[in-house]
Amino acid sequence: MLSEYPATEELIPCDWVSGCSLLINLRHFSFCPQFDPAYFLYYEDFDFCRRYVSQGHELAITRQLAIIHEPSSITNRNITKKMQHSTYSYLLTLQKYTNPLIFLLRFLRLSLNTLLILPFKPQVAFGKLAGVFSYLKGRITG
Repeated sequence: MLSEYPATEELIPCDWVSGCSLLINLRHFSFCPQFDPAYFLYYEDFDFCRRYVSQGHELAITRQLAIIHEPSSITNRNITKKMQHSTYSYLLTLQKYTNPLIFLLRFLRLSLNTLLILPFKPQVAFGKLAGVFSYLKGRITG
């Protein structure tokens, strides 16, 4: 938590930052860093940070800079698509960054939760189901 660090601390190491707050010092790269094209929306910033940190790049936040981010209203216009992309990216991220047991438990929880909300929130549930099927299709064909 930021309050643990003195206000004078210039850079505070962290595990990842949200894409809306991501600033990249390109002088530290011999090439332009890229997001993984397997992600369309959601979790691509987490994956980006984890991949480059694993390559030895540093990641930090600072109190010396503030970024104002206006959340998009576009993604909420089609809740089914939003949930599809979010679910797919969530599963992809779990597969890449957790162990198989954690993945299986989260996958089962997600699937059960989706079935339980189907009568009450069909758009959300259908989006989650579409995300699960997209993920499974990618694992089978990929």
